[in-house]
Amino acid sequence: EEYLDFLSRLYTFSDLLVRTIFTTATGIPLEYDHKTRNYPDFVKFVEECQHLTDSFKEKGWRIEPTFLTLPFVFNELLQQETTKNKDLIGKGKKFAETVKPLIELRNKTIVGHGLKGCSKNEILNELKKEGMQDLKDLLKIVEETVDAVKRK
Repeated sequence: EEYLDFLSRLYTFSDLLVRTIFTTATGIPLEYDHKTRNYPDFVKFVEECQHLTDSFKEKGWRIEPTFLTLPFVFNELLQQETTKNKDLIGKGKKFAETVKPLIELRNKTIVGHGLKGCSKNEILNELKKEGMQDLKDLLKIVEETVDAVKRK
């Protein structure tokens, strides 16, 4: 039960962190408009870049800032010469890539979209696949990423 709680909290924290990184790096707010049921500033940002718009359509994604879509946007921003705050965007991309296997594990559990439970060993196995030995290594990456946001 405590491992499910950990994965659930990690997902929420990760989602909020990548949103914060996007807003901090680009200056674009990610506020939800209840009338239009979307994120107007994010939609405008994506629609101003035809490549991003096409990619979202190809992948079948709604134009929303999520843990799934923002790392893709980070990657696109890192490829553009005019992008500011590439260091922070790079940290966001690295963070998202690092925790993605744990988020995918969470999605298979009862707190995500599946019916599985989760053990400590499953979490540690996913960390080891990412080159980490234990949760301390994950916390170090979290700390580095949060520190990068604080410096902006």
